[in-house]
This record gives sequence, structure tokens and C-alpha cells, in this order.
Amino acid sequence: MNQHSTQMRTKPQNQRYPFPGAHFFSVPLKLYESGLAAHMSSSEFKRYCTLLRLANYDYGAAEVEIDQKQLAELDGVSPRTDFNIHTRLEEYGLINIDRKKKPFKYTLVHPNLWLEQEFKRRELQKRGRIQVQTKYPPDLTGGFGTK
Repeated sequence: MNQHSTQMRTKPQNQRYPFPGAHFFSVPLKLYESGLAAHMSSSEFKRYCTLLRLANYDYGAAEVEIDQKQLAELDGVSPRTDFNIHTRLEEYGLINIDRKKKPFKYTLVHPNLWLEQEFKRRELQKRGRIQVQTKYPPDLTGGFGTK
């Protein structure tokens, strides 16, 4: 083995996550790109992230069965606001809930199947520094306007 090949292997890799060696879970990019993350309340966002975390914990299962009390213990969302938050997440098309089962069964909807929303869209662009570009919903011609 020559010196050049050894240097190539020890060179740090450019990775797409900020905490090498630490465990974390993913959030769909479409949540931000669609403008939905900016539109959601903090409780709605926390609950959706909690459901993502639970799905990740179960090896990427799209279905999660857990009761309201345990969800509240994980994310601190009040049981009083539980029903409204779940209704909103269903309205956004992010989850489906089987309320016939106890505990409830939450099904995470694939981002490609989310309902289109009329929110300002956000895109990250990297030209030296990261910049956020806001795009407004499609007009009647189907194009996107930027401001």
C-alpha cells in the first residue's frame, strides 16, 4: 500500500448530517419545501416529529400504535389539544389515524402523496452561503412566481 492510498482513506468524508456518530432521524424535505413547516403550529410540528421518531425507532415502519398519554409524555403536547392537532395533521395529509383501535394506529403518509397546500414554498440555495428563496403558490397558468 502506498502513501497516497493511505491518505485517501483517512481524508474525512463530506457527509450530509451534522453529527457524525450521533443517532438522529430524518424529516421529509417536502415539509419545508412545501411551506408547511412554517405554517404549522409548534404543537403540530412537535407531534409530527414525534410520530416520525417513533416510526424510525420501529425500523422505519409507517404505522405506529401508541396511546395519547405516552405521546404526551414524549413531546409535551397537552392531551386537551391532542384531538385538534391530530385533525390538522390529517387535514394536511401527513397522517391517517385509525381511531377504532385502542391505542390509536397512526399511519404516516408518504410525502409524494401529501395533499398540495397553498402555502409559500421555500427552497434552499447554496451559493457560498445558504439562502432561502420564497416561491408563491402556482398561478392559473401553473407556473411559480418568485418574490
